[in-house]
Amino acid sequence: PKLHRLVGQRPAVCHVLVAHAAGIFGRQRLFAQVEPNLRRFQNVGIPQGATVTSARIDFVPRASNSDPVTFIIQAENANDATGFSNSTNLTARGKRTTEVATWVAPDWTVRNPPAHVDGPDVTNLVSALVSESGWCGNNAMAFHLTPTGAGGGSRTAYSIEGGYGLQPTL
Repeated sequence: PKLHRLVGQRPAVCHVLVAHAAGIFGRQRLFAQVEPNLRRFQNVGIPQGATVTSARIDFVPRASNSDPVTFIIQAENANDATGFSNSTNLTARGKRTTEVATWVAPDWTVRNPPAHVDGPDVTNLVSALVSESGWCGNNAMAFHLTPTGAGGGSRTAYSIEGGYGLQPTL
């Protein structure tokens, strides 16, 4: 369930990347006031030094919610993000990039059948990681989603345990 599709494979340019999150443990809810969340994507097939024109993390809503919520997103500053478990201390885990993305989460509505919704734009974060000299295509990337305290809402999304095809995609 790692890399799904890589389109536009011109040298050093990746236009569309779809990968599934793997190794997501713990809460499936993106909390607005409790704790940061970590999403890790395995086998991200972007070559070192590639020009990243667009990157986004999409989710499948597990619960509807229209209360406002804002998240700060940072990538884990690692050439190959390691896996984690339920006992991993996410706040103490590794260095994070100086680049950030802010996501004002839109209203979420559960659909039948379930469908991915557009998530945060993380182009600058992915670009920062693949520009590192130690990055190698098919390494793993991890993203920390931390609530800002703005709004009191939450977004509940499926994780890999929710079923293949329902986990977040990059």
